[in-house]
Amino acid sequence: MGKMNILLGLMLVLMVVYLYYRMVIDSNFNTDSPEDYITHEYVIVDKTSEGYTGESVDNDNVIFFTHDKLQTDQIINVGDNVICYFLKSNKMDGIVKIDKVE
Repeated sequence: MGKMNILLGLMLVLMVVYLYYRMVIDSNFNTDSPEDYITHEYVIVDKTSEGYTGESVDNDNVIFFTHDKLQTDQIINVGDNVICYFLKSNKMDGIVKIDKVE
């Protein structure tokens, strides 16, 4: 029974850390102005258990991102267009947000 309590406690801590992390990212995105971001549109060409691969609609760039970059209610499939947001000041930090193009 003690091992089960430890496991449940660790899972609870991980969930709190994850939710806090997601709230910080979402709140940082919402407080910055759109001018602070660079956007690129991609078509999803592959979906695996590791993540998504997209090809740029503007040029020959390819991008890969993992499932954790999506909001919890987002569903992305092969053939979908997405817009990826990058911080203009530091594009190397990776994707800040992903929006599906409807």
